[in-house]
Amino acid sequence: MTELWPVITILPKNYRGIMDILFTSPNHFNIFSEGIKMVEDREFSHTAIRWFDPIIKRTVIFHSTIKGVVFYSESRFLEKNKIVEAFTLDLDADSEVEIKAWCHDMAGGHYDYLGILKSAINKVLI
Repeated sequence: MTELWPVITILPKNYRGIMDILFTSPNHFNIFSEGIKMVEDREFSHTAIRWFDPIIKRTVIFHSTIKGVVFYSESRFLEKNKIVEAFTLDLDADSEVEIKAWCHDMAGGHYDYLGILKSAINKVLI
């Protein structure tokens, strides 16, 4: 049996990671998206996190779909979504690792339908 050894990456002391918080909307009509935009009074219905992964040389998008919480390539994501606004975060190495670890741990989880419903009810009642 082959044992796997951890990959150790040594980053320079002044390393800065860049991530974007994306506010998006589907490219096509989606009644759920339209409902969220109407209740929230926003042009977007969805958020995602984007970063460039230097190891695989790809831009990664982390977001929720009806199927659950997933990682997409940027090109695949943009086939069905448009970016309404984006905000860039300049992160130190520890923060970048913490966010990527959280994304990894959340991947494969279920979409939070109940959370969206609660948010909508709170907006309507307040």
